[in-house]
Order: sequence, then C-alpha cells, then structure tokens
Amino acid sequence: MSFFAVSNGAALKFETQGQEIVAQISGPVSTVQATEFGSDKPATWRDGSPKLKALVPLTTEAGESKTLHVPAGSLLQKAIGAALAEAGASDLEVGGVLGVTWTGWGQGKNPANPPKSWSARYITAADVAAQAA
Repeated sequence: MSFFAVSNGAALKFETQGQEIVAQISGPVSTVQATEFGSDKPATWRDGSPKLKALVPLTTEAGESKTLHVPAGSLLQKAIGAALAEAGASDLEVGGVLGVTWTGWGQGKNPANPPKSWSARYITAADVAAQAA
C-alpha cells in the first residue's frame, strides 16, 4: 500500500461478545504505528521502538467499507495467524474472506483490563473464486 494511501472505512467494532463479522478483504493490508489509547500520541515499546498495527480494509456482507485494526502481538493477530495457517495461506489476500469472532476475555497483565480473545477463519481469494464458479 502506498505511503500516502488512507484507510477508507471506519474502524470495525465488535459490540457484543460472541459477535462474528465476516467480510471480504477489499485492499492491501498496511502496517502503521499504533497510538496511545485515547490520544494521537505514537505508541512505543519500552525500548523506544514503535508499536505497530495492521489495517485490514474490508467490505462487510452489508456492503459497508470498514477497517479492522490488528495490533502486533495481540490475541487477534494470533487468531488470524492460526486461521491463515489452517487455510494454507501465508498472508491475507485481496478478495479473501475473513471471519472474526470476539469469543470472550483473555489473560492479561492487568486483571482489571483483560484483553479480548478471538477466533478467526479465512477463505483464500482462490477458494472464493472457485466457489463462485
């Protein structure tokens, strides 16, 4: 994705535990520096290196343009990685279909603010095209 390209969809939000969102990947995934929660300040690790996140452009089943934000090292990244491995894919592809479900709460360093846990499934672009044929 071009350095100057911008995300064209609002952030994908999960309102309730157990909610699954299935959407087609509508453009290349980009990697950007994350920001501190509640601010525009760039987030960094203790050593000063940038915290990164992937922006996945999606088109939902309702035809809406959305962007899935996937923080590096998150349980969401791990769930998507497992779905890719299960599908025999090395990365998300334009035209592929990603399904993500908020399954509950994971274990974190701060019990008062645990991370969300996720499951994911992925259908490669080639498999989507074969199903449509």
